Amino acid sequence: MDKEKLFTPQLDEQDVEVRGGTVRVRAVSRREMLDLRAKVNDPVQVEQHIVATAMLDPVLTPDEVGRWQEAATPGDLEKVTAAIARLSGLDELAGKAAYKSVRRRS
Repeated sequence: MDKEKLFTPQLDEQDVEVRGGTVRVRAVSRREMLDLRAKVNDPVQVEQHIVATAMLDPVLTPDEVGRWQEAATPGDLEKVTAAIARLSGLDELAGKAAYKSVRRRS
């Protein structure tokens, strides 16, 4: 394998329908996720930073995502965060972690 392929960003993108229109998001990289976890512990701010990082159109700051959190229904933001998680492969990891947790308890 050509190691340069490992260094080439492969961040998938997707349009997501929300109330009032369509937004475009991308996957977050492993490095972006690790940097975020090191800086932010508050779940509200984590969501703000993840959405701001992954939102391609329109481009939003974390503060603007906070304003959107206050104005939007939970479902609209859930669609966006679920798409980001799916594109980033995080939904698969969450499912595996939940499965392991249940198996340990049984």
